[in-house]
Amino acid sequence: MAPASRVAVVAGGCSWDVKGVLQHVGGVTGAGSVYAGGTAVDADDKTVGRGGTDHVEAVAVT
Repeated sequence: MAPASRVAVVAGGCSWDVKGVLQHVGGVTGAGSVYAGGTAVDADDKTVGRGGTDHVEAVAVT
C-alpha cells in the first residue's frame, strides 16, 4: 500500500511562477494552481480577475 500523500497550499505572487519552481523540488509529486480564501463558492479566472471575491492565487503541492 502506498503511503498517503499530503497537500500543502502555498501562495507567493503569481501562481504560475510558484508552481514552476515547486515542480522541480525533490519529493513533490504534483503542483496545481488553485484559489485560496475568498467568498465565492466557485472561484475561476474570470470571477477572481474581476475582483470582489477576496481570493488569492495559490498552489496546491503534493
